[in-house]
Amino acid sequence: MTNPITDYVGKALLPRTILKIDHIKMKNRMVPTLERALGLVGKVELYFAFDDPYAAIAVPKIFKMLTNRDVEPAFYPIVRRGIENDPDLDKRRAYAMEDARRLAASLGMEIIRKEAPTSEETAFVAAWAEAGREDGDEYFFIEKALSYIWKSNDAINRENITEVYLDAFDQDPPDDFSVYEARVRKNEKRLVKKGHWESPAALVYGQWYFAHERLDQIAERLDYLGRRAWK
Repeated sequence: MTNPITDYVGKALLPRTILKIDHIKMKNRMVPTLERALGLVGKVELYFAFDDPYAAIAVPKIFKMLTNRDVEPAFYPIVRRGIENDPDLDKRRAYAMEDARRLAASLGMEIIRKEAPTSEETAFVAAWAEAGREDGDEYFFIEKALSYIWKSNDAINRENITEVYLDAFDQDPPDDFSVYEARVRKNEKRLVKKGHWESPAALVYGQWYFAHERLDQIAERLDYLGRRAWK
């Protein structure tokens, strides 16, 4: 006697799934070609939190990776991430610090800060980074702020980060940044809506990556999609 569920999976669901996967692969191969023909530019989205040591590794590496590629990087600062009310949050944060130090050293980078700041301590930095997106030069503040946070043990407060903001934008940060805090909330919702929950997460043509762990794979995917670095 045949099992109706097994029959459905084998004869209907599985073939449709395979066809769907093939369709997605074909679409991913075609999109870059069509975009170039139309004069459009591809986009890589990176979601990251300033209290995340892995972000200090992934953000500059991915930006450098995209510098000479025909790709538009979009950096989305977030604050709320991970599993809500995670009972193992403290253990995860402690592990992330040690693991990030090892990873940074293997990549010729350095994590100096002894303890990770809380998301509350760096929330205003995310809002200021979002404010910079209006001018399209937010990356320079992001890179400088991440470097300040993770390559020192200096206090993370508005006075110190104001100096970073001035250096990046040659102007003071906004007095009222509540509107940018709201935009950060939208970034977080966008991340979840698109299918991820953590930092740093990179979305490269429908494929999610934990960015700090998959730098080589991200480069390979860009190459696979025909976006090799310009010579």
